[in-house]
Amino acid sequence: MRRWLICLIVTFATPLWAEIFKSVDEFGNVVFSDLPPPNKAERVQVTPTNSYEPAAPVAPPADSFSNAAAVDANYYAVFEVVDPAPDTAIRDNAGNVTISVALSPALRGDHRLLLVLDGVSTEVEAQDNQFILSNIDRGSHTAAARIVNRDNAVVAQSQETSFHMLRVAVGGPRPAPRAP
Repeated sequence: MRRWLICLIVTFATPLWAEIFKSVDEFGNVVFSDLPPPNKAERVQVTPTNSYEPAAPVAPPADSFSNAAAVDANYYAVFEVVDPAPDTAIRDNAGNVTISVALSPALRGDHRLLLVLDGVSTEVEAQDNQFILSNIDRGSHTAAARIVNRDNAVVAQSQETSFHMLRVAVGGPRPAPRAP
């Protein structure tokens, strides 16, 4: 135990003092000290401790962020709108429609899936690869999905699909009754 303690002290004290002396006391124990003892002692040569200086991190080239979208475009093997099927008629008086996207592999953590409706980019973000919309006007519409990275650069865009929203028209003029 005593030797272990002495070794521990020597290990941590070495950087603090320039010289270490080794001697044997009157009981035959080996003693290490930074002060030369009165009896015969030998000087201990301490080798420098190992150290490592890591290289400075290299920043990516400035143009690598602009090319990130082009590199990411090949990441997704499957990316398409699967529901509604092309030219589907949807009968819903509230104008509700769910647009589902097939995506493989799964969406990366630094990417977002956004809706493109009637050719206009929106900030509607998909939840579980689905866009749930309500109060869509009656008529024909197109829908596509767009994957953007954290810099809002477009990584990929799916093909458009078309659907037709059928809603009841309310409040139009009524024809006048005709005489028989």
